[in-house]
Amino acid sequence: MTATRINLSIRSTTDGAAPVEGGVLSVVELARVLGSGTGSDQADTVLHRRFSLGAGAQDVLDLQADLDPYGVAAGLAEWRVFAVIADVGNGSTVSIAPNGSDPYTGLVGASGSLAVPAGGVAILTALADGEKPITPSAKKLELTNDDGSAAAVVDVLVVGVSA
Repeated sequence: MTATRINLSIRSTTDGAAPVEGGVLSVVELARVLGSGTGSDQADTVLHRRFSLGAGAQDVLDLQADLDPYGVAAGLAEWRVFAVIADVGNGSTVSIAPNGSDPYTGLVGASGSLAVPAGGVAILTALADGEKPITPSAKKLELTNDDGSAAAVVDVLVVGVSA
């Protein structure tokens, strides 16, 4: 991998709003470029998993043992970008939280969770070296389909640094 580029642009326009007739534009732009390597602003590993969760079902993401695109254990030691993308056809939210066995708490804390609504996207970045460590005893997250009557699909993409 020579470079990983992440671009996100959010623009909001309110038409006809004071103080200027014709609209007010609010812009938030985020751009991150990660070089190849293991230091700050660098990454060398990508982990992507698509989860198909039955109604009310759960599954586990293992940030070290799950396979990268080459079929090798990802072996993540830190993450730089963490993205959760919930399918628009989901009936409800999909939650992600530390798993009871080797729980990873660096995403939402020890007892927190992140709920992503149908069609929603959550993107977190932590580019500094040593900011979001992953260890053999802190490496698992649990995904839960919060809808008890319909299946859900969610993609998790983690860009990070290998051990």
